[in-house]
Amino acid sequence: MDSGWRALVRLPVGLGPQIYEIDEATGSVLMERLRPGTLLAGFDGDTEAVFASLALALRGISTAGMLPLSQFVTPSPLADRLLATSPEPVFLHGDLHHYNILRGQDGWRIIDPKGVFGDPAYEAAAFIRNPIETIGSEPDLSGSLRRRIDRLAELLQLHRSRIWGWSLVGVSSTDRDVDDPWARVEVALRDLEEDYSAELG
Repeated sequence: MDSGWRALVRLPVGLGPQIYEIDEATGSVLMERLRPGTLLAGFDGDTEAVFASLALALRGISTAGMLPLSQFVTPSPLADRLLATSPEPVFLHGDLHHYNILRGQDGWRIIDPKGVFGDPAYEAAAFIRNPIETIGSEPDLSGSLRRRIDRLAELLQLHRSRIWGWSLVGVSSTDRDVDDPWARVEVALRDLEEDYSAELG
């Protein structure tokens, strides 16, 4: 809660909603209501390009007071491997996906940052796993995820293997029903392990 509101007020003008008032004791924030408030999930244009432009705009924000990525993710052998080989840390929204990107009157805006810092490839993970309402029903989910991972790696100038790895870390679970959309995403990402895992070194 603490790093989240601090991240929200740190967003540059035009990147997040306008902030009117903050109660630091509770983390409550009174902010602008974005209109029309169209979710990126309902956008039929180039969602990868929209996401990439926003993710790149976040990179120069100060990381002071933000939560280290190592304290934000669930520990696992793959997460430990990625953390141990992380490049220079940057400011991260922490949950930047189709439902936290809304269209305002003057363009796309970001809401609900978690306030994290770490591997820049982590930022793409939540986007890769969404939109959850439709992604699990894609007929060739592994192929779709591969194309999206490779496209974002190109747009963000990141290693595709690290985007794949953080995407898998975020959905790995033993508690989901087989019909859960994220369970299908996990299976599809694991199907790509041969393509990406060796690149992690």
